[in-house]
Amino acid sequence: MNETFWREQLEQLAEHESGDPFDVREDVERGKSRMLRRRVGAAGAGLLVAVVVPGSALVIGGGDTREGSRPGRPVGSGPTAFATFHEPETTFSPSPAAPTSTVDRYERIRAALESSDGPRSPFGPWRHALFETVRDVLDPGGAHLDYSTDSMQASYDPTGVSLGIKLGWTDPGKAGQGMVQIEVARLDGSDEKLCEGAGLTCSRTVRVQGEVMKVGNGDNGKFLVLHRQPDGDRVVVLVDPLFGNNSVTPVKDLGVTPTDVYRLVQDDRLDLPR
Repeated sequence: MNETFWREQLEQLAEHESGDPFDVREDVERGKSRMLRRRVGAAGAGLLVAVVVPGSALVIGGGDTREGSRPGRPVGSGPTAFATFHEPETTFSPSPAAPTSTVDRYERIRAALESSDGPRSPFGPWRHALFETVRDVLDPGGAHLDYSTDSMQASYDPTGVSLGIKLGWTDPGKAGQGMVQIEVARLDGSDEKLCEGAGLTCSRTVRVQGEVMKVGNGDNGKFLVLHRQPDGDRVVVLVDPLFGNNSVTPVKDLGVTPTDVYRLVQDDRLDLPR
């Protein structure tokens, strides 16, 4: 059957149903237009589905960033299933600090000492931390020791360095001033040389709970203790009832014993500046 047949049938039907004449060609054209609109609408719906599906897959795959998560597979996926692309993840971690050699450390200390202007001593935080350590052990009540001089004693050569401070000791309400001097050294040379540098000789060796101490005694209750710590630093502490630079009168009772100093020289807070 062709278009001519249907036109003839419609013309006969129209003449039977109504006496009003009309053009069958216009009715046929309207039918063609409706059919064309249906086809275009169906094609548009199919295109919309094709756009929505890949968008959904991307959201699902990117929404879960937990370790071990996997992209979701679209429902009914087959040969035409959409693949989900994951951007490579980049993580950053701090680079490990480069190890500082002992030689570099002592070179920096020597450079700081050489560049200081004399009256102003370098390593302020280190010096005051050293004072706090001595006070914690020898004067926990904080009634006797002071660091009002804010000074430092130092020696250095190509083999290493030695740094120390002198602290005043007073007995509140009484005359006189004593001294506690502490030195931390990493220098070549003998223990005896370090003892002589502090003003005494290390005439005796004693053992305190398995630790070796070199001990020297002087006049009027002066004494010295030297101890080599596990890291190789040697700590030297000199206790003197008279702080010669600051006073002409010694304290009568310094109140610091060798046993107290044995504990001090083993304190692991004692170290050279980093």
